[in-house]
Amino acid sequence: MKITDTVGLPWLLVKKELDARGIPYKTEEGKAFNRFFPISLVGYYIGRVQKKESGYTFLLYRPMVYSEFETCKEVTYVNKIIWDEVDSKSDFRS
Repeated sequence: MKITDTVGLPWLLVKKELDARGIPYKTEEGKAFNRFFPISLVGYYIGRVQKKESGYTFLLYRPMVYSEFETCKEVTYVNKIIWDEVDSKSDFRS
């Protein structure tokens, strides 16, 4: 999995892998444009990834409260399958 393929994933999942591999990064918080659903005060997801000379910059957004973001099947799939595969192959690359 490429680092730029992490858009849409929960930030804490990706942060754990970046820190474990010593990959430099910085984060910015994006403004929510949603006016219908309330926005969570807890957790972030990745909205954009930019590769820069000094590392990566991640634009993070808060999920909607009623989105069930952390428990959706795509997120749990990533948590259980992809990171296990990444750990076994050491294939988290830039």
